[in-house]
Amino acid sequence: MQVIHMHVRILKNAFLPSYKDYTNSAYGFGATSIDDDKAKECKPTDYARANEAFCYYGSSYLYNGCYWTRSPYDSSTSDVSIVNSNGILAWSRVANDSSCRVRPCLSIKI
Repeated sequence: MQVIHMHVRILKNAFLPSYKDYTNSAYGFGATSIDDDKAKECKPTDYARANEAFCYYGSSYLYNGCYWTRSPYDSSTSDVSIVNSNGILAWSRVANDSSCRVRPCLSIKI
């Protein structure tokens, strides 16, 4: 088993949104978790797909992927909230799902 050491660098402008952030209509998202939300849809980069990121090949959400939020799913310690390929908030077992990736957001003042 390969051990990977990660160095965490905290940036003021980069963050991983929470479940609550993704249901906040003030941020431009649908107000509920079950909204089929184009604003939450994401297409993985070529690099991410080459590294086995999930990519949907059905006609409705062609090439969309899924990604993690920073929120746990309910009170579970092993489940996490994710955004599915259709932009709907769902959950996944972290230990068993290596296909979802992270999608950080940037806050930029203009």
